[in-house]
Amino acid sequence: MLEGKKILMTGCSGFFGKNIFYHAPYLAERNKITLLSRNPEKLLSFFPHLGKNKNLSFLSCDIRNFSCKEYDYDLIIHGAASFGRDVTERDTYDIIRKGTENILSFAKKNPRLEKLLFVSSGAVYGRRLTEIQSEDMPLNPCEPYGMGKKEAEEMCILSGVPCVIARCFAFAGEFMELNTHFAIGNFISDVLHGRDIVIKGDGTAVRSFMYSGDLVKVLLLLAESKTASGRIYNVGSDEAVSIGELAEITAQCGEDFSGKIITEKKYVPGTAIDIYVPDISRIRLELNTPSSLSLEETVRRTMEFFRSTETYG
Repeated sequence: MLEGKKILMTGCSGFFGKNIFYHAPYLAERNKITLLSRNPEKLLSFFPHLGKNKNLSFLSCDIRNFSCKEYDYDLIIHGAASFGRDVTERDTYDIIRKGTENILSFAKKNPRLEKLLFVSSGAVYGRRLTEIQSEDMPLNPCEPYGMGKKEAEEMCILSGVPCVIARCFAFAGEFMELNTHFAIGNFISDVLHGRDIVIKGDGTAVRSFMYSGDLVKVLLLLAESKTASGRIYNVGSDEAVSIGELAEITAQCGEDFSGKIITEKKYVPGTAIDIYVPDISRIRLELNTPSSLSLEETVRRTMEFFRSTETYG
């Protein structure tokens, strides 16, 4: 368990950051943490008590041009990225690549730095793959987010900074976005609103989803472990499920859900199945990571959270 450390965190106002403070409140109680964010108020709107925590300080700035005159950090958790409807593809790539370049430059100035944990993505493997992804596979990202993460990984490994890389896949749980391009969020939103569940494709694509609380456990395990510098680990669930099966599970988890499941496209025989599922044997073997919640329980907990907060849009 991390204790007595001085930590710099980037990307703290996003899904990962919010879940770290939700599932591991001890982190802010037992360590001194500097949170770097363009919008610290976004995090504080969910956790107003953090603004009164003397162990926390905030750097409100763009990661591409931040500056800090303190060079006594033990740990850097770097997860800053930005993508979505309101962010251009160029900015997505630029924030990841230049942000990482800036963080590595800063990391080199910290003589007692033990580790930089870089939060990467399974997007580095590419899209529409037909086999489960292992860390030794060739990388072939095909969009700016994945390209930026791939180049950032390479910079970390070549930097001389003690880095460990977490290639994170797909997740569900508290604070997830329900109205984006992620099927699981859309399905949960449909059930919560009592709408029919609409599958945009043919339902054959295969995915897996790790619960956000389990994600936090693994990230903090990576942060505190004595793992050799330069190691890369897939982070996610290996409980594979088709999108069609995911829709059925989500419907079953709904309270008295009476809607239909609608599949917009028909499967064309002979079409390759699109798979986005990590091989997590390396992290299990080397770090003895705990088992994750089942997909059904992950969906149930996610629904319970949004029902309790009534923030599902």
